[in-house]
Amino acid sequence: MSLDKRYGPMFHVASRAIKYYLLGVFGFAVVCSLAGVMGMFGAIEPFLPDIISFLLRLAALLIIFMATAVVIESLRR
Repeated sequence: MSLDKRYGPMFHVASRAIKYYLLGVFGFAVVCSLAGVMGMFGAIEPFLPDIISFLLRLAALLIIFMATAVVIESLRR
């Protein structure tokens, strides 16, 4: 059985969403560290509470989505 047939489409979407979320968080961390090195952190600092709040809410949403995909996959078999 191939890997694509082993899991359902919802599980693939959830895992791909988590992959791109983690890539986005890593990219944001790189931008923040480069801004700190270049002395431009003051331009990002006013937006940090809003961005962190958004990232935490998105992480909670992705965890719920992944848990739903796992439950649906377990009921499917």
